[in-house]
Amino acid sequence: MSTLAIGLASKRWPLAHTGSAVATVGTWSLLAGLDSTALDLWLLPVAVQLLLAGHAVRRRVGASSWLVYAPPVAVVGVPAVLERLVGGSGWHGVLAGSIGVGAVVVSATYGLRGPMTVGAGLVVVVVAIETLAVIAGLPTWVWLTIGGVVLLLAAAVIERADGSPSELARRVAAGLRDRPS
Repeated sequence: MSTLAIGLASKRWPLAHTGSAVATVGTWSLLAGLDSTALDLWLLPVAVQLLLAGHAVRRRVGASSWLVYAPPVAVVGVPAVLERLVGGSGWHGVLAGSIGVGAVVVSATYGLRGPMTVGAGLVVVVVAIETLAVIAGLPTWVWLTIGGVVLLLAAAVIERADGSPSELARRVAAGLRDRPS
């Protein structure tokens, strides 16, 4: 850890990445000693390394937040969601939701579209998983009614916007691009 701290403090990135790699191996040794099989925990130090490396790249060359910040969010969030889907404990959902909310808050602060979209997706999926686990006993007609109402609302929004579905999709895609730094 001290190699990582010294590398970060002195802005010597190769030293910082070496320290991070050593910390990752140490974390993996600890997880192996605890007989942990949770993939999201094993990938957490890798995501931190990706985040630090991506931040350095973005500062130097101005890369897109989709390329720099979205992958670290997905590297931990997606396995956490998958762990929860296959019957893992609730803390996997808490981890995925926390990462999603954190990504949305930080992204909203700095105008980053990539991690905001991935984080919001994580939050929606976690909420859906946890909600559907509780309300799975609803009759089929309720789901068909909800689907129909959603389709009617989407049609009304498209009609009110005086455009076609492809025009609306183009506007959404334009809104997801990063703001210039």
